[in-house]
Amino acid sequence: MKTYFYKSIIISVLALFLISPSVKAQAVWEMGVKAGTGFYLGDANSTIFNRIDPLYGGLVRINANCRWATKIELTSGSIKTDLKQTYLDLSLYEEFNFFEYGLLNSDKWTRFFSPYIFAGIGFGSYSKGIYTIFSPNIPFGVGVKYKVWSKVNIGLEWTMHKLFTDEFDDISNPYGNQESAWINKDWLSKASFFLTVDFGNKSSYCR
Repeated sequence: MKTYFYKSIIISVLALFLISPSVKAQAVWEMGVKAGTGFYLGDANSTIFNRIDPLYGGLVRINANCRWATKIELTSGSIKTDLKQTYLDLSLYEEFNFFEYGLLNSDKWTRFFSPYIFAGIGFGSYSKGIYTIFSPNIPFGVGVKYKVWSKVNIGLEWTMHKLFTDEFDDISNPYGNQESAWINKDWLSKASFFLTVDFGNKSSYCR
């Protein structure tokens, strides 16, 4: 099963270059780290920000222009269900900035601050001792970013991952109804802070 996880990493990296809208030579790369808390929603927990545990990870973002960006992110952490378990998640996102973020030749404050939304595809491994589940997921969420210096960005994100497994909490389909399989699926949620550094020429990438 680990082979499938490593293959998903390669596929996601390739997709990073293929699906970004209008990525050109002027596009700016961001690389950075993130940290925060994660929690689980499902049959054993229906309250947000309950049973939280720390998470950490890294990210790479390609800013195709001042509105659109493509991001690949790897995060790891632990989750409390009936048993404490660890997870590793690799996700690929498309982001949309509500403001024209990142223009260095503008005095408008909105160029240094923007809320944004994002969605994408993900693949995770969820481990309880020697028992490991591999499953895809659909991540989406909201965030806010701020450029504190010319090449340094900080931000906050809240991400929800719709998991395609009902075994995350060891409670599989408690209602015994195949038609309810969708609502029985588990969720992974993450609230995190990130810090990234720009690489590349931003002077003309957003006209």
